[in-house]
Amino acid sequence: MRAVLVLLLGMGIASCYQPVDLVPKEDPDIPWVHCILSPDSTQWLELRYLSRNGAGDYRPVEEAEILLSSHDTTTRRYDPVGRFTHETDGQWRLDMPMEPGQSYQLHVILPSGDTLRAETQLPFDNLFVESVMTPGDPLTFEFTYHDGRTTRITNWSADNKGYIRPDRMLYAIHYSDITLASVFWVYKTGFSKTRGGSFLEETLATNRDELVDDFNLTHTYFTESKVPEALTVYPEVSGKPLHDRFLRIPPYMEYQKKDTLAISGDFTGAHYGYCDYFMEIIGEIHQIQMFDERMHGISHDEEACRWLYDNSGVGLVHFMTVSEEYDRYLQELVLHELLHDVGTDVIGIYSNTNHYTNVEGGTGIFGAAIDLKKNWTCGVWDY
Repeated sequence: MRAVLVLLLGMGIASCYQPVDLVPKEDPDIPWVHCILSPDSTQWLELRYLSRNGAGDYRPVEEAEILLSSHDTTTRRYDPVGRFTHETDGQWRLDMPMEPGQSYQLHVILPSGDTLRAETQLPFDNLFVESVMTPGDPLTFEFTYHDGRTTRITNWSADNKGYIRPDRMLYAIHYSDITLASVFWVYKTGFSKTRGGSFLEETLATNRDELVDDFNLTHTYFTESKVPEALTVYPEVSGKPLHDRFLRIPPYMEYQKKDTLAISGDFTGAHYGYCDYFMEIIGEIHQIQMFDERMHGISHDEEACRWLYDNSGVGLVHFMTVSEEYDRYLQELVLHELLHDVGTDVIGIYSNTNHYTNVEGGTGIFGAAIDLKKNWTCGVWDY
């Protein structure tokens, strides 16, 4: 009888038992936003879901409410100034320039109802970078038209004291108000058709390394270059420590007007230097020449000489003043990539919660920057 009771009890337990799945459900993806405000007429924002397990999935978010507000110092509240609209593949845009010195707040409402929130302040526009001119030999271009007419153009300095030699570019750094000085980052972009357009140079060096943060030193030195002129034209930079993609210059550094910053590295591509205005004149005349040839049935390889009238693909040195949030974000990402040998453009990297973020409810960065662009040259012209 006891055996029957045990058997019945066991059958009863078995009939009521529901199997339990001990495998946890997959963690939800992490909402990620990347938005760097600027004084430019258009603001861009990227919104995606990152896989929490590190699988490398970056699903674009194409439906959301994204509101930008600015701080009113009188009412001490944030008032809406615009909404981002979706473009494609997680890219959103807002056609509105941001005001230097102004604080902004971002609100993102996802389809799930979850919200992201972040704040930043656009730096004051107090950084002035002056290009230092080097008088030298003239550069002359000659255009010949179908009827034999010729046009000669020779460049000269703005003060007519000497000809411009397009082989060297130095930069004088000034703050309009030292009490408002911010950290700024220096980087170099090149241009290559084979690489799909503009790209970030991997290393760079400067003659004023004592002004630069050493957190991203590569422990190598600027002693060789595919273009020898990059070394010989900048002898004060030769042998200096190379930094990984950026030079970070902390605020409140004391500059004197006579101080100049020389930037060089293993750079390639088209570099026009301070001859950019000269190139604009050349481009305009050359387009007239091509029109003249087309009118008279003369063939012309316009693609081969596009560099004469389209100088959008030249090498540039960027002086970027950044907000505190963006500064911290860049430092962590650059250091992470340097230590882990990750070949990624850190300006637009997808990053999860392992790195600094100021985005509440998700990850990523909402920051601000003012990017001053100056030409760089080492005498290498793309023609």
